[in-house]
Amino acid sequence: MLLVYSDSPIWHEYITTQILPLVQERAVVLYWSECKKWSRWSLGVAVFHHFGGARDFNPLVVFFQPLRLAKIYRFWLAFKDWKRGYKEPVERLMKELLASL
Repeated sequence: MLLVYSDSPIWHEYITTQILPLVQERAVVLYWSECKKWSRWSLGVAVFHHFGGARDFNPLVVFFQPLRLAKIYRFWLAFKDWKRGYKEPVERLMKELLASL
């Protein structure tokens, strides 16, 4: 599993209190706010660049299962709605993520 998140005031608290405790023992965690310190040769960084793409990649969870395609949970648009008071997209993604765990 790979988790990428940043210091954004919109999602930082939610990610650190709701998602990180669920995945931190089994996930590679990349903190986007410190991306300049990332090792170019890190497997986690390579996975992030492969699955993250160029848009809507923060926050991101990539869930790997043996012999199956990775499931990608992109939270950026959901948190954009969250900022406007519409919480359903974040809650829906969390339900999907919890079902995968």
